[in-house]
Amino acid sequence: MRVGRVLHGSGSPDEPYGVNGPGLRSVVWLQGCTLACKGCINMWSWSENSVLARDVAPRSFARELVEGSDEGTKGVTLSGGEPLQQAAEVLEFVRELKRLQPDWSVFMFTGHTDREVLTELSHEAALLLTRECDVTVTGRFERSRRCHGVWRGSGNQQVVFRSDRYRHLEDGLKHQIPLVGEIHLNNDGTLIKTGFTARSVNL
Repeated sequence: MRVGRVLHGSGSPDEPYGVNGPGLRSVVWLQGCTLACKGCINMWSWSENSVLARDVAPRSFARELVEGSDEGTKGVTLSGGEPLQQAAEVLEFVRELKRLQPDWSVFMFTGHTDREVLTELSHEAALLLTRECDVTVTGRFERSRRCHGVWRGSGNQQVVFRSDRYRHLEDGLKHQIPLVGEIHLNNDGTLIKTGFTARSVNL
């Protein structure tokens, strides 16, 4: 599994509509995306050969993520890059994570729609990974349809509640004023801006 960046401590225990999902979360940016949406805020994650990329064993990485997570973390958010382009490996990672932390939720951003998962992606792992998620945000980012919805960068994207865990938040999506972003300083001096108008830069 090829990973670009990892962020612990995104969001807040009391914030159900954080930029990377409900509550306090760890975020994993997968490295590699061939969708290449114009205006993407994570262009650094497109290339599989980025200097940020590292190859990890899915199960070992799950343990690493849990050990590095902040106290009170409620789940993991998968972003990218495109998680479904590494579906088999990410599925293995998620299943091990759930074994280690059964109470954690899984939130995933993907540029693929549900129809594409069912009809165009050629491996069962993509469908199984989608089913492991509590919430997915699906669809390409379309710059011409840019919006400021909760968890969505453009109006065509859909927030899909796949379990009952966060279904009570669905009605609030229509009325909630979305958070723009977060800024985190890593121990290595890297400044990570995460949200819908930010890019990651180095100090």
